[in-house]
Amino acid sequence: MRKIISIIDDDAVMLQFLGKILQSDHNEIQLFSSPKQFVDTFQDCTPDIVISDLLMPEMDGLDVLRHVKVLASAVPFIMLTTEAKVQSAIQAMKEGVVDYIIKPIDTQEFRLRIERAYEFGKLRQILQTNIASQQKIYTVAALVGESKAAKKARELALAAQAAHLQPLWFIGETGVGKTFLAKTIHYSGSTAFYNYLEADCDKISEEELERVLFGSTERNGACLVRKRGLFEQADGGTLVLRNPENLPDHMQKKICTYVGTGKITPVGASAEVAVQVQLICISTSEERYLTHLDSFDSDFLQCFEGRAHIIPPLRKRREDIVPLARYLLQLKVDTLFCYDLAEDAVAKLEKYNWYGNVSELVLTVERAMLLCQESVISARDIITGYSTWTTSESDTMFQVPQGLHIKDVQGEYVRQTLEFFEGNLEKSARSLGVSRKTLWEVRKKFNLP
Repeated sequence: MRKIISIIDDDAVMLQFLGKILQSDHNEIQLFSSPKQFVDTFQDCTPDIVISDLLMPEMDGLDVLRHVKVLASAVPFIMLTTEAKVQSAIQAMKEGVVDYIIKPIDTQEFRLRIERAYEFGKLRQILQTNIASQQKIYTVAALVGESKAAKKARELALAAQAAHLQPLWFIGETGVGKTFLAKTIHYSGSTAFYNYLEADCDKISEEELERVLFGSTERNGACLVRKRGLFEQADGGTLVLRNPENLPDHMQKKICTYVGTGKITPVGASAEVAVQVQLICISTSEERYLTHLDSFDSDFLQCFEGRAHIIPPLRKRREDIVPLARYLLQLKVDTLFCYDLAEDAVAKLEKYNWYGNVSELVLTVERAMLLCQESVISARDIITGYSTWTTSESDTMFQVPQGLHIKDVQGEYVRQTLEFFEGNLEKSARSLGVSRKTLWEVRKKFNLP
């Protein structure tokens, strides 16, 4: 694959030598004897790899590196020097150099290290693209609403941008947005470039959970095997502990030690390991959280003092419903079409109790956009509820009759859907979330009109 390689060195002989080593049909070599000239022309043709000498009179290699990182952080940078100084190598690595090569140069090894740096750069570009796509989804702009909970969520996400890695605890019903908020916090700060990991304390045995979280050092014959736990794997990123009510006392104390010192101790190890993690606990209901308050270790609760946030269900913060719905509609806006809510649709959204919370609202809005024939969504397009749907014209409902055999529930549900849409197969199929072919097969199975 063709690569553009920029080489900067004030030594003209060395510059020509490096160019000849890398010159091939697959490489385009750009030689710069002046680092300032390279900096001035960098944006005109961003290279795939930059190779720079460390010690130069106009600008040193670290200054060139800093310029490149501002404009194109994914481009791999290789530093060259005749001085094998440990301190300069450490500083270069800290600032983002992918390799540090000491002169004189071995030709074959040099080519191999350039190829390795190029592959590393491609992987970093893919990672940054994936992160950017996630940042578009999990953004502070998505935390809309006027309730105290919505305002607090925005405040926490903005704090994450300032790299405040304080432990947090989110409590609330399924669907209120606990995980969304946790991921928004993760992708809002420097943690975005590291792992986002989760562990469900309900689904892992007590003995195994300690090893999963903190890692272990175990003997395998004559060897000691070191296994990294989630705290180490998430180092620099985010670790979410679901259902922390199941954490035993000694593990709560180990978490307290981490919060206080930034260090953990793997199972079976004597030495501590330093990690830096955005720790977030998630409780699946307010009732469960409050029930277990007395059983938590007091020091553990102290770690989250002032940072345990109960997220109310959507039915208790109705001022957020319409702003959330409008935000979801804006996500679908393109140059040809955009949606709005009619007054009767707004009234219906505000009146409904949203037992599935934000998750249910998302599905309802997406379904309404499919059913809507115009740019304005009316109450008729908004189908709410699980087993009961209310129409816009009256209080008639889609209901499953009592005593109906469970095998026939699907047929009755489909029959009422077809009736509601006056036999329109396209709308009925979209509402049910199936293809027209599947709907046709279900009609045939239950002898529906």
